[in-house]
Amino acid sequence: MIICHCNPFNHKALEKALKDNNIQKTPQDVYKACSGGKKPNCATCMCEVKKQVKQHNNKKLLMAAE
Repeated sequence: MIICHCNPFNHKALEKALKDNNIQKTPQDVYKACSGGKKPNCATCMCEVKKQVKQHNNKKLLMAAE
């Protein structure tokens, strides 16, 4: 599934960025990693990026709490 049409990347690139330990897990940093360092143009994709980052961070917190 395409996440961003302005600076094209798909869900696989987003998943890869979320698994990369060298990338801070903020929506801005994950977006930059996926888009090759570019900033969002129309930013309609940021809702999905934020959602995925939040889910990822929540999973990490739950795993740490166990």
